[in-house]
Amino acid sequence: VHEYRTVAEALKPVADATFDKREKVREGVFRNTYSNGTVIYVNYTMNEVTADGNKIPAQGFLVREGGRS
Repeated sequence: VHEYRTVAEALKPVADATFDKREKVREGVFRNTYSNGTVIYVNYTMNEVTADGNKIPAQGFLVREGGRS
C-alpha cells in the first residue's frame, strides 16, 4: 500500500499530460518528459546519481513539475 501511494503521489503532476519522450541519461538512469513540462527521472542503479544537476536516489525517482528545478 505504501508503494502504491508513493507512486500515485508522484504521478499526480502528469495526470492530465501526455508522455513525450524517454531519454537515457546514463546507464540505468532515464529522463521521462511530459507535455506539461514535467520531468520524471528514474534511477534503476544501486547508487545515487546526479542528472541535469538533480540528485536521484538509488533505485528511486525524482519529479520536477512543469520543468521547475
